[in-house]
Amino acid sequence: MRFHLIMVPIWLCVGVGFVVAHYSGVERFGMDRERTLLVGMFALILAAYNAVRWWAARANAKSRAQSSPPPRKRSLEDRPHEYNPALDFTREEPPPE
Repeated sequence: MRFHLIMVPIWLCVGVGFVVAHYSGVERFGMDRERTLLVGMFALILAAYNAVRWWAARANAKSRAQSSPPPRKRSLEDRPHEYNPALDFTREEPPPE
């Protein structure tokens, strides 16, 4: 979660740097002007992607912390026990008369 928050300003700096290089009109970084704009926009998209991922992980952690724990399953001892002789297959049948 923290990784995405760290990557946001890094990608923002890279993206703004390339966009500024494009609009300054000088070839920088060994690239032509069109390519610097493309790389700058891609870096800004990555910054937005990391910001959304950080926000989503934070919201998910908050909702998990606020939700109640799942209901406990009842054990076999807690279940009501009714005896039904028609369903008791462990007893021997009485001899026929």
